[in-house]
Amino acid sequence: ESMVRIAGRLQLVAQQPMLLGGDTVQLTCCIGFCHARQTGGGGRNLLEAAQVAVDEATHHSPGAIRSYTADLAQARADRDALRAGFAAAVAEGQVQAHFQPQVSTDSGAVSGVEALARWHHPDRGLLTPGAFLPAIEGTDLMDLLGAAMLTQSLAALKSWDAAGQRVPSVSVNFSARELADPELPERLAWELDQHAVAAGRLTVEVLESVVAGDGEDIIARNIRRIAEMGCGVDMDD
Repeated sequence: ESMVRIAGRLQLVAQQPMLLGGDTVQLTCCIGFCHARQTGGGGRNLLEAAQVAVDEATHHSPGAIRSYTADLAQARADRDALRAGFAAAVAEGQVQAHFQPQVSTDSGAVSGVEALARWHHPDRGLLTPGAFLPAIEGTDLMDLLGAAMLTQSLAALKSWDAAGQRVPSVSVNFSARELADPELPERLAWELDQHAVAAGRLTVEVLESVVAGDGEDIIARNIRRIAEMGCGVDMDD
């Protein structure tokens, strides 16, 4: 409890508004700490344990404070293992798009489907995004996931058409990282052409938090270009 109080006092100091180039800036500060008795001694062990606590605080929310525990260390080890195995899992077809129907409340008819990522993990069973997204967010693996979901979704539309099972459209979630890629519209156009799917049958789902901030001009431009191609754009959450 005394360490938490000290961390809180440090935060108050670090988060004091300051002048920078004529503007007032206020920082947020995440703090993680570890008691030396928890690590069995040694400066390196202590620093590594404190880093685990810092990572957990940063992942949790701006301004969070976390104390090291063995559970935190295990959670980090689990995330590292998931991250290390994700690329191979995509290549081997373990990461698949599952499709959730979108139903019109007026007619009861299926108006489309939403692609949801699922990892058929050989040891841990079926994993939903909540189990593996925290491990890959902010890395190149998010691009890998997005590309796989897009390709699988358009391939599914094409296969349903061939089977005479008409599904009007598919919605695919796109991360902020993907939306900030200047080549995204061209990549979408190429994928649509490869699968012979009309642009109007693809809806790009965008988190509201991605477009709520300032300074993301490339994302705004990409969204406009995607809409001009004929694709739908939905706000998620």
